Amino acid sequence: MKIRKGPFGYFAIEKIGSRDDIYEYASEMIDLNHCGIYLPCYINDGPGGITACFDFSGFIPITEFDPHKQKSTAAFSRRNREHLRTRRKNTGLFLNSFARGIDNLLSPGSAVLDRNYVFTDPAGDVVRICYCPIRQPASQLSLFSLGYERLEELLADPFFDGVISEDEKQTLVYSVRQNDEAMYLECCQKIESEDLEDPAAVPYRARVILSQEALFTVLPFVAAAASYLLIGPGPALLFAVLGLVMAGRLIYAGYKKNKTMSAERITERSDERSRILFSNTEYANETGIPCAAQLILKDSIPGMRSQYAIYMDKTTIGSDVFLSDIVLKHKSVASLHAVIYMSGNTFYISPCSTSGALYLEDKRLDEGMRYEIRDGQKITVGELDFFFRLLFPSTAQASASEHLIRTDL
Repeated sequence: MKIRKGPFGYFAIEKIGSRDDIYEYASEMIDLNHCGIYLPCYINDGPGGITACFDFSGFIPITEFDPHKQKSTAAFSRRNREHLRTRRKNTGLFLNSFARGIDNLLSPGSAVLDRNYVFTDPAGDVVRICYCPIRQPASQLSLFSLGYERLEELLADPFFDGVISEDEKQTLVYSVRQNDEAMYLECCQKIESEDLEDPAAVPYRARVILSQEALFTVLPFVAAAASYLLIGPGPALLFAVLGLVMAGRLIYAGYKKNKTMSAERITERSDERSRILFSNTEYANETGIPCAAQLILKDSIPGMRSQYAIYMDKTTIGSDVFLSDIVLKHKSVASLHAVIYMSGNTFYISPCSTSGALYLEDKRLDEGMRYEIRDGQKITVGELDFFFRLLFPSTAQASASEHLIRTDL
């Protein structure tokens, strides 16, 4: 596509092969624009051939949007939060439109997802796209035709930072890749209806909860000052000591509440991710968790799950809840211990830490190398033994006893 300025505004131009390629029904649906996200489209016959011209006058590409162009004042921060909420809701509507378009016989594959040709208003509240009214085969009338790689690249744009969580991005990309409309729609509706929680919200809630205790902590110091003026230093000292004790208790209570609420929020996010991702799919194990592969713990260990699902292109393993997708709380596991890569139906594992040992079939793996892993092979993370279970039917019969295959990163 190309950008051109005409006498009546700004247009994104896309060449069309011939008149036979134009899908008149799609042109009518764009004109009706029930979903509110399509840019007006005009079909022109000119010296250069047939073109679809999308009018984006009054809008800018999302790549040119700068949410920090104003001064960072309290009023600006408040307005920015309001814009983020509006942008999140409209982003949900924008993403939802692809699934709704299928019901209207519009192929998601005809939507232009190049971030240079996705537009927003100067405030960053709305999302507008070009939809090319060209004929598509019936096989393209599916969510999969949207292209998970195209969607992943679009959502990686800074325009969506603070608007969609990483879990939601992964869910959307995964559902497009698996052609799972139910999962995709559920995630879109969540984005439309629920605000994305501010990372600072947890400590803020803790401060609100402790505000009453803080008030009572100040009172002994006020009493100490009054006693010093009216009675003498003796009672004032007692009130001051009481105030210090209460202040210490308040600080400790705040620390404990922050820690507890952070842990609860991590658990809540994990449960939410499981609820959205772990619905019915073709590859589901006996626990109901859909995945491409599993790590199955060899021996039962108190406080640890026996199975861990692998469903992303890149799955990290470690003891840190913020760094790892598979969290193993064990003394022998490093914060970020290893990463498993999925490429088609092939899986690779790579060590991430020199402080934690990683073994494949009892052979220690070298940091900076990738090793292919196959169905039935044993993986040892620190002191924990797992069996790798591959759930893709086409490769599930791979031999577990074959030799290691290593490739440079």
